Amino acid sequence: MIRLIATDMDGTLLAQDHVTVPPRNLAALQVASGKGVAVAVASGRPWCYVRDLVEQMGCVDYAVLCNGASVLDIRGREWLAAGGLEEPLWRKVIGLLRARKILFLAYCGGEAYLERPMDEVVQTHPFLTPEFQRLVEETTQVVDDLDAALAGHRVEKIDCFLIPPDTLEELRRTFGEMGGLYLASGLRDNLEISSASSDKGRALAALCAQRRISREEVMAFGDGGNDVEMLRWAKWSFAMENGMEEAKTAAQYIAPPACEAGLGQMIERYALQDLE
Repeated sequence: MIRLIATDMDGTLLAQDHVTVPPRNLAALQVASGKGVAVAVASGRPWCYVRDLVEQMGCVDYAVLCNGASVLDIRGREWLAAGGLEEPLWRKVIGLLRARKILFLAYCGGEAYLERPMDEVVQTHPFLTPEFQRLVEETTQVVDDLDAALAGHRVEKIDCFLIPPDTLEELRRTFGEMGGLYLASGLRDNLEISSASSDKGRALAALCAQRRISREEVMAFGDGGNDVEMLRWAKWSFAMENGMEEAKTAAQYIAPPACEAGLGQMIERYALQDLE
């Protein structure tokens, strides 16, 4: 029997606007929640990009954030985990990105930070639908000196965008040689950099251990490279048909695409029938 459902957001749970949940997905999660199943979102996003949506859904118990760097008990308003890159390491990473003129955001303490003048580039990013762009503009803190804003804190994740293919491979090699980093891509021109001790699978496993839930009782959904560890860990794992090949290889099953509310369909078929 399924006791916890964990889902990625973009490309999995959400509609193509990246801010709304299709009715069939929401209904399936709400029914499962009403029958005692815990619901967790497992996202590369920081809390500020998740908060309003999950509160509107009304059925989400936990948020695994920034690829597992932080875990929030939403109903209890308690941080169950709060990790990230130590200051010497994130300063080195940010210095390398600046030198290569890469667009990036830094997530720290549940907030998103963007340094001027990179905010002008974000407004033209093709990933940003008008709805998601409004969310980013309303919640991102734009600062003149990012190093000063983050000083004394651990950084949950550094999110890089619009990276040319050759540069992406070079960055993967460079950061891989540095050590201490977890690298993943949720989009094809994107690189997500966080602590080597953080990934969605590890965070989900720790959460379930705390709640005495076994991997055989977990259903997980994802579509990107940052979902691979979670999909490998959960017994009932589903990669979306629209997902990356590495996610499909890691999952036990392939779900219909996000645009067809594949998550809701699979919850109805594999979870709700057993709960009746």
